[in-house]
Amino acid sequence: MLSFIRRFFLKNYFYKGTEKYNLLIYDDFFPNSKSGFRYEEFTYYMENINNLKFLLTPKTYVAVGESPNNQAMYIENLKDKFPKFFEENKITKLDDKGSYNINTKLFYYVFINNIAEMLPALEKNKIPFVFTLYPGGGFGFEEESSDAKLKKVLSSKYFKKVIVTQRATYEYLVRKNFCPKEKISFIFGAAMPQKSFSFNVAERLYYPDKKTLDICFCAGRYTEDGRDKGYPIFIEVMKKLSPKYDFIRFHVIGNYDSSIIDISGYKDKIKFYGSLPYDDLAGVFRNIDIIISPNKSDLLSKGAFDGFPLGAVAEAALNGCLVMNTDPNNENFIKETGDYHFIPDLEMIIIQPDSDNIIENIEKIIFSPKLIKEIAFAGQQKFIKLYNNEAQMKPRLELLKSFISN
Repeated sequence: MLSFIRRFFLKNYFYKGTEKYNLLIYDDFFPNSKSGFRYEEFTYYMENINNLKFLLTPKTYVAVGESPNNQAMYIENLKDKFPKFFEENKITKLDDKGSYNINTKLFYYVFINNIAEMLPALEKNKIPFVFTLYPGGGFGFEEESSDAKLKKVLSSKYFKKVIVTQRATYEYLVRKNFCPKEKISFIFGAAMPQKSFSFNVAERLYYPDKKTLDICFCAGRYTEDGRDKGYPIFIEVMKKLSPKYDFIRFHVIGNYDSSIIDISGYKDKIKFYGSLPYDDLAGVFRNIDIIISPNKSDLLSKGAFDGFPLGAVAEAALNGCLVMNTDPNNENFIKETGDYHFIPDLEMIIIQPDSDNIIENIEKIIFSPKLIKEIAFAGQQKFIKLYNNEAQMKPRLELLKSFISN
C-alpha cells in the first residue's frame, strides 16, 4: 500500500528490488543522437557489459530545441541498431512519477547535476557509484552551488571513483581536497563515434583546389547570443574578412540563425544548418576547410568552462578540418612531459578569443594555403591516436568492470 501511495502521489520512488543488474546508467539525454560522446560511450557498454540497465529521462532535450516527446523515437532508433540488447536488457523511461528498481552492482552517470539529483536514492539504497565529471552540467570552478554538490557527492560512502577528462578538473578536485587522488581517474578527451576514423583526407578538396575557403562554427547555444562558445567573435571575423576576401564562406551548425546577431549585408556569406544529428556532421565537415572554436570561460555562469577541445571540434578534425581552438585552461600542455596533446601550428592552431588574432591566423593560411591540408592531416592523425576506443573506452570499461566484478 505504501509503495502504491508513493508511486501515485510522490514524484519518484527508487527501491532495491529482487532483480539485480551489473550496471545501471542514468542519463538525461541519451539516446538522442545529437550527443555523440554519450552515444558512443553508452552503446560501447551495451556491447561489452552484460545485464545492463538504463534509466533515462529526456529533460535536457529542450536545451537543443527538441521536445521531450522525441525520446520515444530515439529509443526506437536505438532498438533498430541494437536489437539483441533489447532482448536481453532493459531501458526504463523515468517519468515524473513512478517506482524504479535501482538494485545494481554499480551505478554510473555523467555530469555532477545528475548524480546530485540521484544521490539521496543511492545512499538510501546503499548503491555504489562511479561518474564522469565533464565540464558543464552544473560543474564550475569556485562556484558555490557546484562546490556544494561536489563535496556532498565525493564524500559519500558509496562513491567509488570519478573520471575526469581535463587536467584543470583533476587539479581542482585535488586542490580543494574534495577526494583522495587515488579516487580520481584522469582520461584526457572523451568518447567519440568511430565512423569518421577511417576517412581518408586525400579524398576531399581544400581551398584553393575549390573556389571557396569555407570556415565553420559548431556549438550549442546556451546563452542569448552564444558568447560562451564565442559566436559573437565568429560573426566579427566574418564581418571583418568578407569585404577583403570575396571567396570566403562561413557556416554555422547549432541552434543559431540570422536573428541571434544582426548579419545584414552578409547573408550571402553565411549558411545556417541548425542543430544536426551527430551522423549528419561528417557530410558538412568534409566540405569545410577550417573550424573555429573561440569559446571562453566564466560566461555561461561563474566558473563555467568548456572541455578542450569540444566534441564537435574533434568530429570536424576527424573529417579533415583544420582546427583553430582557444585553450583558456592550458589543457593542451602536458605538465608531466613538457609535450603537447596537439603540437601548436602543426596539428592545431591555438587562438585567442579575439577576432583580430583569429583573422591573423586565417590570413596566414590564405597566403600559404598548402598549410590547410598539412595541418588538417596531421591534426586528424593526432585525434585518431587520442580519441580511438582503445585510448578512450578501454580504460573506462576496465574501470567499471573492476567494480562490477567485486
